[in-house]
Amino acid sequence: MNDSVNEESRGAEGKGESSDAQNVQRAEKLILRLDTYREEGEHFHTYTLEAIKEMMRMVNPDFKFDFEEELNAFDINQQPEYEYRYVEEADMYDRVEVEDWTDDESVSEDTSQLPTLMEFFTEENRDELRRKVAEILKDVNFDGTPKDMEKEEKKKWFKDSHKRKFKRPLKYYQRDRSVSLGDIISWGFLPQVNAYAIRRECGVQYFEKLNDIMSFPWWDVDELSKVRTLGYPVRKNDVAIWGLIKFQALKDFKHWKPHYPKRITRADPVTGVEETILNVKKPRTMKTIPVPSMEQEFYKGFIGWVYSCITTKAVITYPAGSELREIYIYDPMWLVNCSTEDIECLFINKIHYQAEDREQAMQFQRVTTLCIQKSINSESKWKSSWWSLDEKMKRKAERER
Repeated sequence: MNDSVNEESRGAEGKGESSDAQNVQRAEKLILRLDTYREEGEHFHTYTLEAIKEMMRMVNPDFKFDFEEELNAFDINQQPEYEYRYVEEADMYDRVEVEDWTDDESVSEDTSQLPTLMEFFTEENRDELRRKVAEILKDVNFDGTPKDMEKEEKKKWFKDSHKRKFKRPLKYYQRDRSVSLGDIISWGFLPQVNAYAIRRECGVQYFEKLNDIMSFPWWDVDELSKVRTLGYPVRKNDVAIWGLIKFQALKDFKHWKPHYPKRITRADPVTGVEETILNVKKPRTMKTIPVPSMEQEFYKGFIGWVYSCITTKAVITYPAGSELREIYIYDPMWLVNCSTEDIECLFINKIHYQAEDREQAMQFQRVTTLCIQKSINSESKWKSSWWSLDEKMKRKAERER
């Protein structure tokens, strides 16, 4: 079946995106105090100097918090016009070497082989898929007729489609995607999985603590302060920390240093040819992909699904009573928690998208294809050490509660 059958060209107009992606822009002063004195009714984000040092992983014992006045005058919601910043370190090198952080907590399980989205796709097998589809078609209850999504319903998701995030033309993102997962598309807090997420061209990275983003290369942290966030930018308790990170990015990370990859020149011992090696460290991301519970049986009134470059999510539309309901899917891997019938529905009814978003949209479609091929659904997970590790970590978290 042709996965790209619902590709749309430019020129669609409509009434705009859902309120799920709307961010209210307003001035908000960042108050980050060291003292606890306040007037009655006032609320500040208050931290001790030691807590700030710990968050910043500050090693300088003589560090002085002497920029409080300037920081507190900083408007956390200011969003200057995007300006591309060329980064020589991320472009002028021969190959990448990846290291682990030496201060990471020890993990007893082997997490080196946890599948990324791209690794998941290596399991694709067209012959196996054909056999599986043939089995499905034998089911007398299976309706394989694709549904035609209403034109107006499609158009509303493609308004302002020119506002895609600029993709930086750097070697680190274009050639070494196995390391970088490509450039950043969007990021923010996802309440449905209680974690922060960065959507990249080739997958989604999750992290539990906001300050863990400082383990990314400095050029990524700088970019995060400029790009579009999701409808839930940060946890309420993290507003001050996010303001501090944005403030530090504005000041070229004068006080709080993110990861600065090193470029090393090394000569081949045999040929004597010198090469420049970019030495990066793995970011402190979550060890497993948090997969939320998915709404079930939307196939019964399914209208269609689209990839929206504004929300950077796939959106499934179906009727719920007299109203239309929309399911937002940020990570293609979340689809593994759909029911068998829902996955078959998404497999038959190809996702709608604009030509410029083909790579992102096809990731969602390919996951449904693999789910069909491997009989993966909410009732039947594939056999993988990744899932056993995921369940083990969930049980550990429940015990700690």
